[in-house]
This record gives sequence, structure tokens and C-alpha cells, in this order.
Amino acid sequence: MAQAVAAYGGYKSHLAGEPVAVGFLLGTPQLKTSCQFFAVGQTLRIQVAHVWGDNELLQFHCAIRDASTGEFLQQAELNVFKPKDFQSYLREVG
Repeated sequence: MAQAVAAYGGYKSHLAGEPVAVGFLLGTPQLKTSCQFFAVGQTLRIQVAHVWGDNELLQFHCAIRDASTGEFLQQAELNVFKPKDFQSYLREVG
């Protein structure tokens, strides 16, 4: 799910003609699952929706379903931190 959020962010940056920004997964305040694992070779459909946040803090609603059956497998809210200036942020925390 986090990789799908990163792809979403990269695509939005591309469409806006901006460089791809670095983001950090802060946490998953809610996760629902109906499976313990994904089967080898299983095709998954991952959906990502931006829930809130425009600046540095964002939240996404994500869902994973089996692509062939549509069966719900997992669902989560992901909190993301996307610093405005990544290099400055690294200097501050480094």
C-alpha cells in the first residue's frame, strides 16, 4: 500500500512538472485484514485515495483486493510526512 501511495505521489508530481518528492510513512492508525498472507502468483488490485492534507502531513485510504474475484483482503489508513525541503529536513534531524 505504501508503494502505491508513493507511485500516486510521483505521478502527481510528474503531471505538475515537478520533481518527485521524498515522503516517509509515519504509521497506520487503522488496518483491517481478512487474510494472513497473499498467495504466490496472486494478482492484487491496490486502490489509493488521498483523504486529507496538502502540505507536509497527508493521509491516504488504501485497499487491497484480489484482482480476479474482487474479494477484500486488506484495508488501511496510511499517514505520510512529505517535507517541503528534504535536504533541509535531513540537516535538521541528522
